[in-house]
Amino acid sequence: MEGRWEKVSLSKRFIQTPSPQILLVNTAEGGKKNKPKGPFHGHMLEAIGACLDAKSQVIVYQNRKGFVPYIHCDMCGYTPHCVNCDITLTYYKSSGQQRCGYCAHTQPPMQLCPACGSTAVTMKGFGTERIAEELSLIFPAAKIARLDQESIRKRSDFQRVLNGFANGEIDILVGTQLLSKGLDFQNVSLVAVPDADILLNIPDFRNHERAFQQLFQVAGRSGRGPKQGQVMIQSRQTTHPVLQAVLEDDYLGFAAQEIQVRKQFQYPPFSRIIKITIKQKDARKSEEASRYYAQMLRSVLKQRLMGPQAPLVGRVRNYYLQQLMVKMDKKKDDPAKVKELLWSASLKLVTMADFKGTWIDFDVDPA
Repeated sequence: MEGRWEKVSLSKRFIQTPSPQILLVNTAEGGKKNKPKGPFHGHMLEAIGACLDAKSQVIVYQNRKGFVPYIHCDMCGYTPHCVNCDITLTYYKSSGQQRCGYCAHTQPPMQLCPACGSTAVTMKGFGTERIAEELSLIFPAAKIARLDQESIRKRSDFQRVLNGFANGEIDILVGTQLLSKGLDFQNVSLVAVPDADILLNIPDFRNHERAFQQLFQVAGRSGRGPKQGQVMIQSRQTTHPVLQAVLEDDYLGFAAQEIQVRKQFQYPPFSRIIKITIKQKDARKSEEASRYYAQMLRSVLKQRLMGPQAPLVGRVRNYYLQQLMVKMDKKKDDPAKVKELLWSASLKLVTMADFKGTWIDFDVDPA
């Protein structure tokens, strides 16, 4: 829009087949007939079954690895967390272990609650492993494969799965973001997204943009042959602006809406952001160091400095984290002066005896 780059629009598909039909399924609704079975609403199971009967293929997109995201005690609510990080452990049935996504710590799955001794332990949520298992139970005759980081150990595995799908040896391919980009399969007539809500509820100002990109890209894997394809997206938020933009194939309208929100709250591209992360192995010192650092900066940056506060995951690899954010006005702020301010304050902080062992990371315009 500012003329710095040329915008190239693809107004029609390379093939003459119409764009796939997109359907939104509200998982909060449905009677006995369409009662969800595992992660799948009745309508989605019917659509998958119809594709298999027609000898066409299905892609199931679930952007969550493993078997389940966490294991939970129904009696007291206890959930195992990583010993090094403030995050729940993902259970991988293939290895029989729970694993941390940050530090790779592993431990056996919880069988007995260590907090209350209860055996009422439940697996919560659905990862790609569990999605594939559920589908194999519902459609026992179908040939199902996964495309995620766990199933792709080496480059040859990636090519083996793709070749198997291209040759018709696989009926249903379940996977994460690896599925969404650049794959061209002529016989895929349905892309199913069982849980779009996990894409919509991430606390980040770029989240809606990323969710739209992922859904729009994976939707493009359907109907690349002679017949029009179908995309079915399940959500409890079917009126969400991101889903409505995908439904209406309205990138420009979505972008215009996002630009207004960014402008209102002075997020990029209307500002430049510097995310500052302070790390300390002592929780109290992490908080004190971040407050002291913020005090040094605030006299100059004033309201352009936000924080400090603990991030969503407040401890990683036994370091306690605090974050600050600087919003630089593109017209008024001199980047060199801001850089000098941040650097000089950092040197002062890390050389103080009270804050020995403090680390400071800078991320300019975080992706």
